[in-house]
Amino acid sequence: MRWDLLIRDHLIYLSGFEGAHCEIDTDECGSSPCHNQGYCVDGINSYAFRCNCPPGYFGALCSLDVNECEASPCLNDGVCINRPGGFRCVCLAGFSGTYVYLPRGDNEINTTG
Repeated sequence: MRWDLLIRDHLIYLSGFEGAHCEIDTDECGSSPCHNQGYCVDGINSYAFRCNCPPGYFGALCSLDVNECEASPCLNDGVCINRPGGFRCVCLAGFSGTYVYLPRGDNEINTTG
């Protein structure tokens, strides 16, 4: 937790609070700090916030992309291509489906999770 002090007019202000008597909790989510449609949760009575990230993203501000291809989601020698917030499986001839598991023709399937 960060506490910055500002002395002005004989009052000591703690960061995260404002008003004539430091009675107003600042909304740290007001500047929309979370990226990629992450949901910001303001810390009550503190100088803090938390970002709840959507699927496919992580990090303090939801600014980092999960590499779903590291888990090798594509079956039957399908090629995984990582995309922002998701991935795509490119199927070899004879297979189709989100994870390249159905025996069919050539297909490219997009997924966001």
